Amino acid sequence: MGLTFSLGEAVKGGTDSATLIERIQAQLHELGDTGTGGRAADLGIVLDELLGDLDAMSRGEKPPGLVTGFRDLDNALCGIESGNLITLAGATGCGKSTLAVDIACNVAAAGGAVLIVSAEMTRREIARRILQGRSGIHAGLVRSPRGLKASDWQVLHESAEAMKAWPVRVIDGQVTVPAVRSEAIRMGAKLRHRLDL
Repeated sequence: MGLTFSLGEAVKGGTDSATLIERIQAQLHELGDTGTGGRAADLGIVLDELLGDLDAMSRGEKPPGLVTGFRDLDNALCGIESGNLITLAGATGCGKSTLAVDIACNVAAAGGAVLIVSAEMTRREIARRILQGRSGIHAGLVRSPRGLKASDWQVLHESAEAMKAWPVRVIDGQVTVPAVRSEAIRMGAKLRHRLDL
C-alpha cells in the first residue's frame, strides 16, 4: 500500500517532488531489505540465539560455517560465517582470483547458492577457469582447444553439464554496489532467501 499511496500522491500533486522521492526511495529500500543486518536486537536475544547455535554445532546438527573446501583455510576460519566479508589480499598474479573461484565452486558443488562478482575477469574467463578446474583439463588446452582429444571433449561436456545445475550467477564488467545488491536480492527471492556466498 505504501508505494502505491506515494505514487497516488504524485498523480494528485499533493506532495512536493523531493519529499515524494525520499518516501519512494525509503519504501523501495524496505521492499529490497533481505532481513539481514542493520536491525537492532537485545543482547539477551542474540546471546540465546548464539547459545542455541553453539549447542546445535556441538551435536553436529549445524555446521560451524560455510565450508570452503580447503581444510587448512576451514580450520583457520572455522568456515565462513553468514554475513562475513572475507578479503583476499596479495600481490598481483599470486592466485587470489583462482582461490576465490575455487571456493565458490566448492560451495556450489556442495549445494550452496553463489554469486560471483568480478570487475577484472569476464564471465567467459570465469567460466573457463571453472571448467578447466573442474574437468582437470590443462588450462592451455581449454584456452586453445586444438590439441583436445575426443576423451577430453567428453570430460569437458560432462563437467559443464554437471555444473549447469549449480545455483551460480556471475556479474562482470562495470560492477556497482547497487547492481550487486539487486542481483543478490533477485537470487535470494528465486532461491527462497538463500544466498550462501
